[in-house]
Amino acid sequence: MQLFPDIDDKKTKQNARNLLKKYRRLQRIAGTPQFNITSPIIKEVPIQHTNTHRSQQHFIRKIDAEKEKLKIDNALARLSLINRQLLYYTYCSVEKKTNVWIASELGYSVSNVETLKCVALLEFAEAYESGLLQCYKSATD
Repeated sequence: MQLFPDIDDKKTKQNARNLLKKYRRLQRIAGTPQFNITSPIIKEVPIQHTNTHRSQQHFIRKIDAEKEKLKIDNALARLSLINRQLLYYTYCSVEKKTNVWIASELGYSVSNVETLKCVALLEFAEAYESGLLQCYKSATD
């Protein structure tokens, strides 16, 4: 009897990639600084306009983006330093970074960066919401 089911690495990495690709957009919507690890704080009450429904939708969208960004930040904070840096430079920094730039910044070869990034994505999937992004192999696999 196996204590933990086998993880489908390919699907798990894809889930992590898909979520992390949303990070920059969430950051723009939330309007919060990068890696704000504290809980979201509402600093201002939105000004009420005649179109109340629209401003409420905007406010809810902003709060939802802040919550999702915070979940990603918390998962990234649980990673090892090198994995956090790899994923941050790849998916979270305001300016998109190439693998060549990341490799030179961290002192690794480009092929090593690709290998380490695969490990980082699996670690992130495990850290995000207690493994919510992980996919498991079926009994027939």
